[in-house]
Amino acid sequence: MTRTAINDLLWTVGLLLQCSLLALVFARGIVRRLPLFSGLLAFYLLRSILLFALFGKIDSAAYASTYEGLTIVDLALQLLVTGELVLSLTRSAGPRGLRRGTLLLIPVFAGAGTLLIARTLPAHSPVPFDRVQAFIWVSMILLGGFALAWTTAGQPAALPRRVALGFSFYAVAGIAASLERPYAMLARDARSLAMWSYVLPAAWVLVVVYWIAALRRPVPAIYAGPALAAK
Repeated sequence: MTRTAINDLLWTVGLLLQCSLLALVFARGIVRRLPLFSGLLAFYLLRSILLFALFGKIDSAAYASTYEGLTIVDLALQLLVTGELVLSLTRSAGPRGLRRGTLLLIPVFAGAGTLLIARTLPAHSPVPFDRVQAFIWVSMILLGGFALAWTTAGQPAALPRRVALGFSFYAVAGIAASLERPYAMLARDARSLAMWSYVLPAAWVLVVVYWIAALRRPVPAIYAGPALAAK
């Protein structure tokens, strides 16, 4: 398959899966419990359609400006969703002291992790390093670890746990790609660069598939509320 064909296939499959996931989120009432997460999914769907529709229809400068503006909105929404998941998980996981410590330690360790990743990159990296995105990814990995350590699938925190684990997997893929792509470019390794360029979109498709499967499972009634518990 050509690169264009692979791009079109990933875009089409991703779009259909995101439509299915968003429909599931609304059908099961998840939007009421995790509204920011639901809003992020809707934003990703609309952004994908908008960028596809505008490609080739406007000049490159206007397209780049639109893309950058949407990226800023994306980062802001990711930060809000991270906070939403932290609050949702810590509200019902572990003693109060642990919950408060988690709220404080996640951003501290995420900041330290971001600095460590920045130091790992080559001195003159050909790929700009997005510290805000790296901070969010490290936060999501830490949050996924917290979810595994202090919650179970049957607890009231089951829903944010499933969401956090999906983001955590995607974050690992994002950090790996951020670390490997600059070295592939410096080495002029076109094959490696192409492979790492597809890691993130492929990881996102896998995460959406996981969420579709995971969010269909029943949520404990104490967490779900009357409408969701009745499903």
